[in-house]
Amino acid sequence: MIDIIINGGAVMFFILPLPLIAAVIIIEKLLYFRKIRIDQGKMINRLKSTLAKQHFDEALSICENNPSPITNLLKVGIENRRHDTRTIRDMIMDAANMEVPKLERNLSLLGTIASIAPLLGLLGTVLGNIDAFGVLGGLETVGDPTLLAPGIAIAL
Repeated sequence: MIDIIINGGAVMFFILPLPLIAAVIIIEKLLYFRKIRIDQGKMINRLKSTLAKQHFDEALSICENNPSPITNLLKVGIENRRHDTRTIRDMIMDAANMEVPKLERNLSLLGTIASIAPLLGLLGTVLGNIDAFGVLGGLETVGDPTLLAPGIAIAL
């Protein structure tokens, strides 16, 4: 395995960390989504019954004890319940705009890795073929196929 990596050429050292970085991002996202996962149906029903009784402090405490993007938005709505509907909607939209970057954190990096890894593999293939054909171009006749092996190893 190490021989394959070493024979892969310089591009291989750029390719190797990419799956590790991608795995770290994926694991981080899984842990984040697991942390914020709640049973929304139960939570909404609890909040509805609490708000119907006009126990606003209890509703806020439910939102604080169950941190998630939805509860953060509901909390903003409850805290600003005395404002008019349009103002509340605008405040909730502002809070939603603050939640989106938390949900999308590192996704652009993951997309970049997914885009660049195959291109780096293709670059390694091209460089290996250039090495192999460079050997061929310098020879009058191909007498020793072992001269082609390093370039072909890099290409593969």
